[in-house]
Amino acid sequence: EIGHAILVPDGRSWGGTGVAGIFEGYSSATAVVARAKDGDGRSAGSLNDSSLSRLLQPADCADVFRHAEQGDEYAKSVVSETARYLAIGCINCCRFVDPEVILLAGGMAQAGDFLLHQVRDQFAAYHWNIEAVRVEILAADLGAHSGVVGAARAALLVVDSADGAL
Repeated sequence: EIGHAILVPDGRSWGGTGVAGIFEGYSSATAVVARAKDGDGRSAGSLNDSSLSRLLQPADCADVFRHAEQGDEYAKSVVSETARYLAIGCINCCRFVDPEVILLAGGMAQAGDFLLHQVRDQFAAYHWNIEAVRVEILAADLGAHSGVVGAARAALLVVDSADGAL
């Protein structure tokens, strides 16, 4: 589970893993909203100066991305920071398995090209300089449903292999 890999040692607490600084705590859709509310580490303005503050609270990740696309500096800094975290996490993954494609799923897949362009740019900026970037970073077609469909497929494979063994 790449989401539970440590991205920032001693970083923000997230979920029930008991380990601070996990990838999911910085780059999941839920984490984007939490980080937007916290305002931690943001260099561009504050939540109070942001159009996000006019919402009772950012309801979901889409709110943050929508405000960023509309030019809100604070929201743009949250998205930029998210793209950087995603890129670094993807680079770390590539150091171990050298994939041809990385699919962003869940809420991040729903962010679309606005986020994908930034992730790709950050990936290229932090990728090593001894070879060109070869991995494609794409949004999963199933978006927020990718995990559920993948789990169902895995279960079907187990059932199919058990049927063949009978």
